[in-house]
Amino acid sequence: LGFVGFLGPWVDLGPAFEAIVELKRCYDISMIVVGDGPRLEHFIRRTKELSIAEDVIFTGNKPYLDIPGYISSMDLCLLPFDIGMVSQNALPLKLFEYMACQVPVVSTPISGVQNAVGDRIYYFANASDLQENICRIVHGDIDRNLVDRGRQYVQQHFSWDRICSDFEKVLIEAVER
Repeated sequence: LGFVGFLGPWVDLGPAFEAIVELKRCYDISMIVVGDGPRLEHFIRRTKELSIAEDVIFTGNKPYLDIPGYISSMDLCLLPFDIGMVSQNALPLKLFEYMACQVPVVSTPISGVQNAVGDRIYYFANASDLQENICRIVHGDIDRNLVDRGRQYVQQHFSWDRICSDFEKVLIEAVER
C-alpha cells in the first residue's frame, strides 16, 4: 500500500492501519507513506500502538522528481481522506499522479474525486472495504483495463497541457467580456 502527500488534518490513515493489522495475519503486507505534515507523529504513534510499526515505512518529504518512482513501486495507492467539509470537494493532484503511473487507486468516496474520475478507481468507506480491495489486488482480481483506461483518461483530460489550454480559454473569455 502507499500514500504520497501532505499529512494534513483531512488525511485519515486509520482504516489502512486497521486493514494491515487484519491482513498481516495471512499476507506479507506493508505500507509506505511518502510525505510530511502535522499528523505525521500521530500516525507514527498509531502504528506503534497497533504493533505494525515494522510494516509501515514513513519516508518524510522526497524530491518531486522521485515521486513517480515511489508511486510505481506501490501495488495500490490510497486517497484516505476523512469525509468532512474540508475534503468533500477535494481533487488532489496525487490522484492523477497515481493514475498516470498505472497503479490501482482506492479512495474514500469524496465527491470531488467521484465527479472527476467516477468508476475509474476503487472506493472504500471503512477498513473492511479497504481490506476487500487489498485482497483483490493480492489475488490479481483487479481490472487491468480499468487501470490502463485511467492513465489514458488522465492524459486526455488532466494533462498539464490540457489544463493550461482550458485555463487559457477561461482567461480569454473573461477578458473578452
